[in-house]
Amino acid sequence: GSAAILMVLPSAAQDLARANEGASRSVKLIVTKEFAAPDGFERELLHVNGTYPGPIVRGKLGELLEINVVNKTPLPTTMHWHGMDQRGTWKYDGVPGVTQAPIPPGRTWQANFRGEPGGTFWYHSHQMHGNVYGDGQYGPLIIDVPGRYPATEMDETVLVINDWLHMSGDELFQKLTQSESPSAPDSQGAGCAPWVTALINGKGRYPGGPKVALTVVPVERNRPMLLRVINAGSNFDLDFSIDNHMLEVLAVDGRPVVPIRVAAINVEIGARYDVLVRPKGDGSHWIRVGNRQVGNGG
Repeated sequence: GSAAILMVLPSAAQDLARANEGASRSVKLIVTKEFAAPDGFERELLHVNGTYPGPIVRGKLGELLEINVVNKTPLPTTMHWHGMDQRGTWKYDGVPGVTQAPIPPGRTWQANFRGEPGGTFWYHSHQMHGNVYGDGQYGPLIIDVPGRYPATEMDETVLVINDWLHMSGDELFQKLTQSESPSAPDSQGAGCAPWVTALINGKGRYPGGPKVALTVVPVERNRPMLLRVINAGSNFDLDFSIDNHMLEVLAVDGRPVVPIRVAAINVEIGARYDVLVRPKGDGSHWIRVGNRQVGNGG
């Protein structure tokens, strides 16, 4: 299928952003390294404010966000605000060696930027070695646009989906750089990124692993649910679907689109989809996230 972009006219977007120019929001994000077992396999991974994935950072369109990033890991880190325009605030974009030096261990770095544009985004590390985002340093960044999704008409849930490996980001980087064909996504051969499983909001199961708890999304019968789906993976595009339900795509990468109904969406790495789901029937339905090349999911 195809979708046409429904763009907000510049004048209207500017008016909405200008309404919140005097507002500000202060947030603290503390990065730590801890052992955890998202899919039942324990390994060291990064947490933000003690959780994996990190907490939702939320602001209004045009609002000033003052975010203090505290590095409590033994290695340098950064924090990038994926999708933010950063007009006049490029030095807070979080890219080491380009806009800033990495945040040293034990230090705090403050980012100050306006929430523009509006929609569903995410924050993550931008390190190549050490504290790479694939080890867990990421979370949702939601910039609300007044009137886009009236809260009285639907509920909302943010779903962070990602591929998950049983090796660290540095181990994977070493494995890939030693391969003769490091980017083959459909191969399980030596040197290629090995598919293990997918997680939904930090929970999942791998083949042959323990039956650990899965993410549960409660819904009210006959009440529409807005799902903000974010692929925070580092190696694979992911297919997303819900058994016996159609997905009505309302926005892609923060931009509204002419709504289109589909059975599944392929969410590329870093991409975001806002989809409307209309629950039907009683009981439970599987939310499926998988990799079509391998045929596995979480």
